[in-house]
Amino acid sequence: MNLDNQLTELNAELPSEHQLQSFTTEELKKSFQASLGVSVKLFEHMANVWRELDRRGENMDEFRKGAMLYIEMIANKRLMAELAFKYVGQRGLLNALANLPLRLQSKLAKDDVVDVVTNNNGEAQSEKLKLSEIPAQQLSRVFRDGAIRSVSEQKELIKRSVNIKAKTRPRTIKKVEVQDNALVVGRTRIDIDSALAALSEHYGVDIK
Repeated sequence: MNLDNQLTELNAELPSEHQLQSFTTEELKKSFQASLGVSVKLFEHMANVWRELDRRGENMDEFRKGAMLYIEMIANKRLMAELAFKYVGQRGLLNALANLPLRLQSKLAKDDVVDVVTNNNGEAQSEKLKLSEIPAQQLSRVFRDGAIRSVSEQKELIKRSVNIKAKTRPRTIKKVEVQDNALVVGRTRIDIDSALAALSEHYGVDIK
């Protein structure tokens, strides 16, 4: 029996929404788990088909969008089908995972947790988070090309970030002098008309 017939039969055998209402809770759980396994297998099958079509020189550009981008990653051995299915829709996370070696992806697929360091009012705090719980803005801190940063490495990144912000924070200067048609702030001269025009635009009023 070819795969197309198998898929057709599988679709025909799937219980309807009405039929599911007669299932016991345990039967529903088993059906759900079985469906997850079948879905991952379908992702792997689609990736194999993609790879073969690509090998034959077929133009796949029309499919390079949405979830199909992950099928291409699976086909190119960059991403595990299990991870692609589990986190579909979390583009940032999947792109980060695709930069990891498959052996490390396999470990993450089983463990599903990583150490994440957050900056809590200047204090670095570590906690274990599920992959789906990692804030998008922290993905680049947790993952780097080919590896997951350790707690100490993440803390060092936070420390550097805090130091850079402290160095680049603008100073508040309270002493301003007026000389000719200019404001003098330290060693800087600011044309008064230009300053008034900027203030007028910022506050939406005509300041003269």
